Amino acid sequence: TTTPLSAIGWLSDVLADPGRRTPPVPAGQSGGSVTQESLPPLSSDGVGLLPAQNTGLSRTLWGPSSGLRVRSLMRQVKGTGAPEARALYIRLLLAQTAPPAGGSVRSNLLRTRIDMLLMLGALEEARALMDLIGDPDPQVFRRMFDASLLAGDTEAACRRIAAFPEFAPSVQAQVFCTVRRGAWRDAAFALTVGQRLGASDEVRAAHMSWFLDPELFATDEDLPLPEPLTPLDFVVREAIGQPRPADALPLAFLHWDLFDPATGRDRSEAAERLVRRSATPPRILQAAYRARPPAASGGVWGRSGAIQDLDAALDKGESWQDALAKADRALAPQGLRPALARMYGAALLKETPRPDARVAELLLLDGKGSAAGAWLPPDADPLLKVALALSRGTAPDDVPGAPQTDRERLAASALAAFDEGPEEGDPLAAVATQGRTGETLLLALRILDAGPSVEPADFRSALATLAAAGQGKAARQLAVETLLGSPCATCSRSTRS
Repeated sequence: TTTPLSAIGWLSDVLADPGRRTPPVPAGQSGGSVTQESLPPLSSDGVGLLPAQNTGLSRTLWGPSSGLRVRSLMRQVKGTGAPEARALYIRLLLAQTAPPAGGSVRSNLLRTRIDMLLMLGALEEARALMDLIGDPDPQVFRRMFDASLLAGDTEAACRRIAAFPEFAPSVQAQVFCTVRRGAWRDAAFALTVGQRLGASDEVRAAHMSWFLDPELFATDEDLPLPEPLTPLDFVVREAIGQPRPADALPLAFLHWDLFDPATGRDRSEAAERLVRRSATPPRILQAAYRARPPAASGGVWGRSGAIQDLDAALDKGESWQDALAKADRALAPQGLRPALARMYGAALLKETPRPDARVAELLLLDGKGSAAGAWLPPDADPLLKVALALSRGTAPDDVPGAPQTDRERLAASALAAFDEGPEEGDPLAAVATQGRTGETLLLALRILDAGPSVEPADFRSALATLAAAGQGKAARQLAVETLLGSPCATCSRSTRS
């Protein structure tokens, strides 16, 4: 069969769809006038973890939009913008909704939603969504198998193979799970039969032979990479000590490095990539930074040392603002400033407020607009005042003059989005009037993928669209993150830099 449009390259090989099974006609009835026919299964496209009332999204989110159109737009969102934009996209993927018009009983939209979660690295969310499905079809099954492997839950992956052996993604999957239960002889037989039947290519067969018996497969050479590198290929290569590909691994693969026996460096680097894309909570990165003393200076070890120094300073109550500035300067160039804010927002609330633009910015990035104002310096940069007003949903005390910088132009667009709404003739507003709320949200999220590089007019359009769709709070927070998420925008006026 052809690969479904919703598939991403590293998923296990596509299976031939066995189709809908119907019960056999009892003997003696083959020529009668009574025929038996199975009812088509209900679509699971509307299945979700989050009830509509918990997301602010309508259950009729998709309105008259076609399933094909919705799937196409979902695949176009990359989730590379502000953390709040990614969080909104994930909520949309997890929401319980009525299926779009023209939906299919084959759950095509559900598979697209699962694939997008996996693409974003949101492994646990994808697994939880799939767990809602009673009897998975082969293509959902392979996603369950892959996600369980990457989460380090090989027992769950192999339980699925045992429960649905006809859905096993490959001979290698059957062999892997047979080895896991200790039946080496059965595994070797299955691998041999698979090779003779042409169901296993030479590269993957070599990997499985080594996995079966490392002593018999004695070689100092690196095995060639299977193409594409599936999660099972990756797990087997890790088990037999093969090197990783030179190219960056997909986000979902990085969860593997959050477990032992990953090195401290691998764990921290994996956590950084995952947290940067909101695929795991910042506390996971904080724990990785704290796990052991830095083994070197610079790079990830420098960031780890900065966090440990900040912890020590906060514990002692001495020079913690200097330590915070050091950590901010270390993490911000890596796109981790919002994560730093979430790591220490609660701790900053316990400190006595004093003029410090950096602390005010970090509190705003953590969604604590009500507390940020107390840290605002008397001569605070107007951009910081705009961000504070956006967070609180109020008018800024000091409106900047004619915008001179990119950030100032974005700030002016954000204010216009909430004060005046979209510009006349805005194309997203035209789509929204047709009742295609879900479409407009996806189009806005696609625009916001650009992050701080977004065009001001597009920024205004996207923010106004989110606000009109009942996502005003999220829109204000992502506006703040877009303005303040990169290195400190207003610290030059702070009493401490």
